[in-house]
Amino acid sequence: YSQPIHQSSDYKIFEEPKPNEVYIGIVDVAEGIGEDYSVMTIFRMGKIEGEIQHPHTIVFTLRTNRTNLFQFTELVWRFAKMYHEAWVLVEVNIHDIASTLYRDYEYENIIKTSIKKQKVTSAFFKDGSKFGVKTTVPVKKLGLEMLIDLLKKNWLKLNDVEIIKELSTLVRKKKSFEASTGQHDDLAMTLVLFAWLLTNEGFKELVDLESPRSEFRDAYVNSIWDSLPRFFIEDGITMNL
Repeated sequence: YSQPIHQSSDYKIFEEPKPNEVYIGIVDVAEGIGEDYSVMTIFRMGKIEGEIQHPHTIVFTLRTNRTNLFQFTELVWRFAKMYHEAWVLVEVNIHDIASTLYRDYEYENIIKTSIKKQKVTSAFFKDGSKFGVKTTVPVKKLGLEMLIDLLKKNWLKLNDVEIIKELSTLVRKKKSFEASTGQHDDLAMTLVLFAWLLTNEGFKELVDLESPRSEFRDAYVNSIWDSLPRFFIEDGITMNL
């Protein structure tokens, strides 16, 4: 882990925005009543330059359990704008702040998902797609396997010690996994969702992603593909009516 260059009681900045870089924000929203945390993790996308590999890097984390939904949504908007209007994926199992970001804050770089069996297309609204993603068992499973692959290859720089603590307390529960009793897994789940995005061909095309060859076989991903959400981008310009 690394020491942040700026921090408050709620957020840590490990790296300021750099020109010509692509940033992805993953958001997980809780109740804001002192229990689970509402979190946002911003990643600088990795790239390969010649023989030099620059890993995906966590540059910012926001973690609070005392902020109401309105305040948290504004924080997400502010820091997403700061990092070159980062693409944002919001987990919507409990609260849907993605629609609020788009409607009230006019924030356009929001990732949408659909469970329809259709090709992933970026930058267009598609019937049946919705803002955000629900963290289902298949999403968790694929995301966790991909996350393990990233960590084995040193292709993800974690930076935040809280993330490392959370990853160390994850335990199996039936077909899924969660934090052990008395611990939290909110930041860890943003890593799982980020890793899940990296398995999506449409997402990789969107960010022009280059990465080391994954140990995943295409057959494994395709075997559960129909049960996974697809993602779309609402660009605010083109719509299929």
